[in-house]
Amino acid sequence: MDTQYVTLNEDRVHSTQDAARSRFEMGNDGVPVLVIAAKQDAGRGRNENVWWSSPRAMLASLAVTSPALAGVTLAPLLAGLAAHDAIRSQLG
Repeated sequence: MDTQYVTLNEDRVHSTQDAARSRFEMGNDGVPVLVIAAKQDAGRGRNENVWWSSPRAMLASLAVTSPALAGVTLAPLLAGLAAHDAIRSQLG
């Protein structure tokens, strides 16, 4: 069964995390949102550290609903599948 998700390809965003979270919270019935950007102006890493991206980097963030079972997560699998599909759609 394919997992439905929304993919947004942007040239520039303030933050891929913020863009993914904002679109996810717009009431899309829990459908995961993947944001891919060539550049971000206000990215941040762990502990609110500034995130610097190099030229030609691919930046991506995925927003999903937490799984119901504590300690069990499919987020890494979903992220990998979403990234695979997005790259494949862009590069063939």
